[in-house]
Amino acid sequence: MNLRLLVFSSLVTALVSAVLGLGVSRIAQSRFVSQPYRELNRQYAAIGAGIGLVAGAGLEVLRQMKSRRDEEEAQEPD
Repeated sequence: MNLRLLVFSSLVTALVSAVLGLGVSRIAQSRFVSQPYRELNRQYAAIGAGIGLVAGAGLEVLRQMKSRRDEEEAQEPD
């Protein structure tokens, strides 16, 4: 398994998801000004990054496993 590609895919997906989390926090911005509501931007970004990291790693593992299986099937005699 290509570990560099796995880490790269995870980080890129985490970055994209963090940006999406920030976008969601801006769209869902509340008019309240108390302390819990001021921290929502960071929380949404952290949640998005975490979900993106896991999703990116999982998708990359599945992609690598599929390509390995396809190579093995191509080498098997019929």
